[in-house]
Amino acid sequence: MSVLHRIKESQQKVNKLKGDDLLKELSRLSNLKKMYEDEIVDYLFNGGTTFKSMTLNQEGIVTKSSKKEGFYQFTYFDDKGAIGDIERDCLKSLAKKINQMDFKICKINKLKILN
Repeated sequence: MSVLHRIKESQQKVNKLKGDDLLKELSRLSNLKKMYEDEIVDYLFNGGTTFKSMTLNQEGIVTKSSKKEGFYQFTYFDDKGAIGDIERDCLKSLAKKINQMDFKICKINKLKILN
């Protein structure tokens, strides 16, 4: 089972738990999200650039920043065009932000907006 699938399962469990069980599941979810962040880092370091939102109809792409030398930029779009972008000075911190925004790795041939 993929890390992403386990994250989705854990998120569903969180809504049904209370007390110590809830705390344990939140800790597990935090660890899973960190594992997925590491997968995003590997994806970026291996040349991957495209992402899809897990919650919204949005897609994004990572490029070298057009605004700041030495920075990377994540630009995200909906079906009407660019919505926004974020910049970071390293791929690791960019991966963390992409993960926090609930974007998942998505191969370019699976994209609808950017394809």
